Amino acid sequence: LDNPRGLPDTLATRARAVQQKGGIGSLMALMEQRDGLAKRNGELLSAATGTLDAEEERDQSQAAGRRTPSHTLNASLRQEAAKHTSNAEHARKSDRLITTRFEKAHADLLLLS
Repeated sequence: LDNPRGLPDTLATRARAVQQKGGIGSLMALMEQRDGLAKRNGELLSAATGTLDAEEERDQSQAAGRRTPSHTLNASLRQEAAKHTSNAEHARKSDRLITTRFEKAHADLLLLS
């Protein structure tokens, strides 16, 4: 991007930086990748907690008796799962904020690309 007459140098510099990083297309691709990764993260967390649920249910139906019950053994895993769920929810909120800001700046970003 040549520095057109009247365009501040700082804006021209920012436009070049956006272009060098792939422009708006690169940003959109990263956002799509982010969404896919967030979905996969949710699927994995759901599968892990589902496995814990199934194992605890089997344990209860078998009346283990002499060994420590699964729900006791799995307590720390459930705490970790809850922490990851909370982190994922925080990330979803942050992602929505970024998406909103991106949509508001979309036209300007197109100009810089």
